[in-house]
Amino acid sequence: MVETAQRRETGGLGILVALLGAVAVVGVTVAIAATREEEPAPLPEPQAEPVIDASLRKAYVWWAALTLWAEVYTSYLNTWPADTDLTFTFRIRNTGDVGAYFQVYMFDPGDWLYLGPGEDLDVEESFHSPVIPLTPGYQYYRINILARKVDGERIGAVWSSDIQVTYV
Repeated sequence: MVETAQRRETGGLGILVALLGAVAVVGVTVAIAATREEEPAPLPEPQAEPVIDASLRKAYVWWAALTLWAEVYTSYLNTWPADTDLTFTFRIRNTGDVGAYFQVYMFDPGDWLYLGPGEDLDVEESFHSPVIPLTPGYQYYRINILARKVDGERIGAVWSSDIQVTYV
């Protein structure tokens, strides 16, 4: 009976030593795993935002006394006749990398017109110049190009420029 009790104590001690050894191995494995540097996750590929942009290539004005179209300058003096029907042609280009709808005008907003990337378009607008200028000296007008995405979302002005006009 004494022998059986000793075996139980020795057997119990062996199991205890085995359990402590297993816990130590697991602890060392967890500690090694925790101290090992993990490789960082790869960075996501940058997504290019579509660019919707336009530029005014040329603007021309014509009235009955002209034999050829006269260029409209955006930073120089423009001389137009008073009390006359004027016709403008605005040549615009989509300088972005996606197609979009554009609207170009100086006096009254016109139709929205589709331009693919790199495409040019001529837009006409008519205007009757004032009989007497509103103020003496120069008048200022603004050529505007507005844009909206194909889905209809409005982008706003992508190009605008003030022009100076004197009526003769």
